Amino acid sequence: MRGVDLQPEDPLCEEWVIVALGADTCRALVARELPGPAERDSDRRFEFLITSDRALVTRAARSLLTRVA
Repeated sequence: MRGVDLQPEDPLCEEWVIVALGADTCRALVARELPGPAERDSDRRFEFLITSDRALVTRAARSLLTRVA
């Protein structure tokens, strides 16, 4: 597991991304919060994608790895 600090202008600051990629594992969850009022956490709304498409998950992983020092 890795975590990095992002620059404020990085587009990933608006997204939540989890990637699991290995010889027998290939899954990604990408989400972003939808605009709108949310007085409580339970009021928050998101749009998201869950995929096992190896090419797409690999692209997501490479994008994330460019941000790791």
